Amino acid sequence: MDHVSQYAGRRPSRSEALRLAFEYERSGLTRRVFSQQHGLSLASLNNYRKLRGNHSDARPSSNTDLDLVPVELSDCVSPAQP
Repeated sequence: MDHVSQYAGRRPSRSEALRLAFEYERSGLTRRVFSQQHGLSLASLNNYRKLRGNHSDARPSSNTDLDLVPVELSDCVSPAQP
């Protein structure tokens, strides 16, 4: 099955690379087959896997580079308005 890479001509963001590494690990496919299906070189997939290894707590995320953190909102009195 031939797929055109959505990353042709550009490098995936860090979050995209982590997502691809996670998808590979969950796929059960060989590196070669997964790479071919996603239009990646084996070297790129290997690099993404290394990056994921350095971020063992990383989970797949959206295609943004934003790191989201939980926040708690509370009613508070704002300082005097100008």
